[in-house]
Amino acid sequence: MKSLHRYLTMAGGALIIIALFLPFTELLGQSVSGLKLQGATKFYLILGVGMIVLGYLDKKKSYYYAALIVGVLVILLSMKYQSDVKKFSTVGMGLWVLLLSGVITLAGGITGIRSKKEVTT
Repeated sequence: MKSLHRYLTMAGGALIIIALFLPFTELLGQSVSGLKLQGATKFYLILGVGMIVLGYLDKKKSYYYAALIVGVLVILLSMKYQSDVKKFSTVGMGLWVLLLSGVITLAGGITGIRSKKEVTT
């Protein structure tokens, strides 16, 4: 597949945004979504939109290094959130989707780097 890296990167970005709308945990009988994260919501929205735009542009190999870094960052942050939530409550679907989005973005970055043999300027 010639443009698998583009679709993986854009799907990872879209899943980052979708994960924010899903419940991250349940606290005192109320589900708490990713939109209630203090300050981190904008950060994840920027990352998600950035990955969608990056996959759409598909110009340089260096774009996929950014996808690689974002993928690892999202994976690590979602694992941290999961360990924090497990201390007090159950892990919600939003955190699992956030972890999946990081893995898909990471896969998009890896396939993008491997498919772009030469760097175009």
